[in-house]
Amino acid sequence: GGRGGGKGGPRRALDRVAATFGPDVARIVGAVTNEPVPAAATEDEAQRAYRDHVAAVVGDPQVFLVKFADFVDNAGSLRYMPAGERRDRLARKYGPLVPTFRAALAAHGDRLPLAGGDPARLDRHLTKIAARIG
Repeated sequence: GGRGGGKGGPRRALDRVAATFGPDVARIVGAVTNEPVPAAATEDEAQRAYRDHVAAVVGDPQVFLVKFADFVDNAGSLRYMPAGERRDRLARKYGPLVPTFRAALAAHGDRLPLAGGDPARLDRHLTKIAARIG
């Protein structure tokens, strides 16, 4: 997601989210928001920063669910993208996250507030994404 630029920047944006939706939602939004990557960063550096960010935030079950949904949407959509450098770059970005999400899913177990309470469904999503990304 975006960093809420403009006057006041990210902190002000999160304050507005908290005022509108409450502190728990603001905490989750703040956690799932990716930090900006310096323009001079290489692709490897940017992807490492993203992987580190994801690994750091998915320990919270609520944050995990939001970040997982975002990941499934982004990584799962690669199959609709035409072959080429952009798709390859995104596959390099998302592919290494499958084990991170799988480990967090196993660690959370039954603590995830899932409708239907079936964490195996989430694991099946990861399996499909891993197979498609290669």
